[in-house]
Amino acid sequence: MSPLPPRWRAAGARVRAAEARLPLRVRLLVIVVLLLLTAMTVTSLVSLHLLQNNLRNQVDEQLAQKGKAAVQSAWPAFNQSAESLLLSDYYVQFADADGANAVEKCTRAHPSDPCVNAPDLARLTADYVATHQGGAFTVPDDGGGDPWRVLVFPAAVTGTGAAVNVAVALPLSGASRTVSDFRTIALTVSVAVLVLGGFAAALAVRRSFRPLDDIERTASAIAAGDLSQRVPGAPPGTEIGRLSTALNTMLTQIEALFRSQQRSEEQMRRFVADASHELRTPLAAIRGFAELYRQGAVREPDDVAHVMGRIEGESTRLGRLVEDLLALARLDEAQRRRAVVREPVDLAVVASDAVHDARALAPDRAVQLVGVAEGVGPGSAVVLADESGMRQVLTNLLANAVHHTPAGTPVEVAVGRVPGPSGPESVVEVRDHGPGLTPEQAERVFERFYRVDSSRRRGTGGGSGLGLAIVATVVQVHGGTVAVVPTPGGGATFRVRFRAAGPDPLGDEDADDGVDGGVDGGEPRGASPIHS
Repeated sequence: MSPLPPRWRAAGARVRAAEARLPLRVRLLVIVVLLLLTAMTVTSLVSLHLLQNNLRNQVDEQLAQKGKAAVQSAWPAFNQSAESLLLSDYYVQFADADGANAVEKCTRAHPSDPCVNAPDLARLTADYVATHQGGAFTVPDDGGGDPWRVLVFPAAVTGTGAAVNVAVALPLSGASRTVSDFRTIALTVSVAVLVLGGFAAALAVRRSFRPLDDIERTASAIAAGDLSQRVPGAPPGTEIGRLSTALNTMLTQIEALFRSQQRSEEQMRRFVADASHELRTPLAAIRGFAELYRQGAVREPDDVAHVMGRIEGESTRLGRLVEDLLALARLDEAQRRRAVVREPVDLAVVASDAVHDARALAPDRAVQLVGVAEGVGPGSAVVLADESGMRQVLTNLLANAVHHTPAGTPVEVAVGRVPGPSGPESVVEVRDHGPGLTPEQAERVFERFYRVDSSRRRGTGGGSGLGLAIVATVVQVHGGTVAVVPTPGGGATFRVRFRAAGPDPLGDEDADDGVDGGVDGGEPRGASPIHS
């Protein structure tokens, strides 16, 4: 196949470019109109062709059936010239065998006038008759009018036996008028169908595109900043319904991600502002005391010792704050990369160690290790986690309970395994019996740098407001949940839940005998005796 000439390819490219610039609804309307035009044209042409054939066949049948009667009525013309043709629509011509002495019998205005209408026949020779004998054929009109259908055949004169050639013809004027009328009607109907069909197609396209217009308006509203907009629903079995469902799902996810991004940015701004403030406070204190000492305002040994103690205390506070900030940064990075190394850890062992540490640091407190259920001792609670992270969670929760409750307030650490909605869960609870938290405080207690009001006093040295935020981040990194609920009788209970690892513990063992939390035949890290 030879390639198209460059001129044709350029023309095709211009046509495709022009088509691409047209709106889709215009293209659909043009396609519908073109299809209607094609259908009407094909239908009209086929109908016209069939009609012409049918009318011509009718004329041929009339010639075959009544042609001999026309010839017989015209035959006396050889002897009686005044005799008229009985069948006036017919044209009859007689000629000798060689086509000479042709005599016409037709409709005349006057006997001496020529025929009103006559076919343009060739000479009726024997060869001509032999060639066209056997069926009717079409010849033009002698005066340029409608064509004629002609039937020719040889004959013999009765009595003499002389050979003659006969031609009998009928005009197609009636058929031509019928075809012309049909053509006019077909053209009128086609134009009406095109106009009405185009109008109906325009309405149908407009109605069909209405959901797309809604989608366009929704997209414009979203582009203007209104992420709450949604595409109107449609039947799910339709293309628009499936598109609307997919778009609404996508918009919901985009809105959630955008809101999350906004919250993250707001938290980051608040975090930076709070971190700057928290770092500024001990630095200002250190700088102030150092300035006093440099100016000689502190001279007495007791005053110097007091100032140095304050500087050391603020430096320690500043160090703890920096360590907490670094811990949060590392946790955020680990959460982003999902790069936490996990291994079997028994929370009962970690809780036992944390309880012993709390007793050593606050000997005036009654810190006990108990079971999650009433009257049941602590049980094994194995999870797949980072052991250092679990220890930090327990340490921070116990430190929060000790620092923010009055002296002598008892604290319980409950650990065990409980059924959950998607399987067994390992649970650790730190329960205090202090003043508790208001609903507003409980909602914000895990925010970074958040501190409750003076009703929950700080311990010595104050707090950075990052301890519970670190707890929440560690738990979230490990796929767990942390919540605060009121303690029966007063106080606050911080409850941490993880998906349990390994089979349920076999049998009930005394809390003082220790718990081993094996997973898949392995031994949890730090497996040591548990004491309450």
